[in-house]
Amino acid sequence: MECTSRPVVCVGRLQHRRLLQAVEDEVNSETVTKVLYPNDEPEAGKRLRLLQQYFCVSCSLQHVLHIVDDLADLSVKDLPQRFALQLTDTHPSIGVAELMRILVDERQLYWGEAWEITVASFGYTNHTLLPEALETWPLAMFAESLPRHLEIIYEINRRFLDEVRAKFPGDDARLRRMSLIAEDNGRACGWRTSRRSAATRSTASPRCTPSCSKTVC
Repeated sequence: MECTSRPVVCVGRLQHRRLLQAVEDEVNSETVTKVLYPNDEPEAGKRLRLLQQYFCVSCSLQHVLHIVDDLADLSVKDLPQRFALQLTDTHPSIGVAELMRILVDERQLYWGEAWEITVASFGYTNHTLLPEALETWPLAMFAESLPRHLEIIYEINRRFLDEVRAKFPGDDARLRRMSLIAEDNGRACGWRTSRRSAATRSTASPRCTPSCSKTVC
């Protein structure tokens, strides 16, 4: 029989590390809400703004679903008939992926059913068509901060481009232009995830129709 020694564990050091980790986690969580709408020119500010947008959107959606489940005693499938979830500009556009995550991962709905609920529940108002005012995020940052949401956006994009490809066969330029992922610079175009909402409206021009921003990329 081979005799081996067990590793020595210093309980004091272990507890100290756990305490430091707990303090660090608390500080990091409080940082999300300490400075609202930070400057997004530095990478740290852009990352914080993405997390803030997700935090606010997720809290709002979970509150809505709490009302549906616990107060109104309704099924989540009744959400579009009871609530109109309005996305104003690009800031809350992560809500599309977040609602899909909740419906698919937590509520165990099939993708098609979850997508129908999501599309019927959201509306989108866009106040400008200027590219510099429409938010995008580096894919590496998005993958690190919200990996599951990026997976969902990829799947939304794949299905959407299949529809575009079927309607406009051979038009690769259109596919690149309408993709949720900007292939030329590796950025996720968060504002485009809202193109598939129940109602899309732009106030950027009096000539814009309710669906015009679906095709302006």
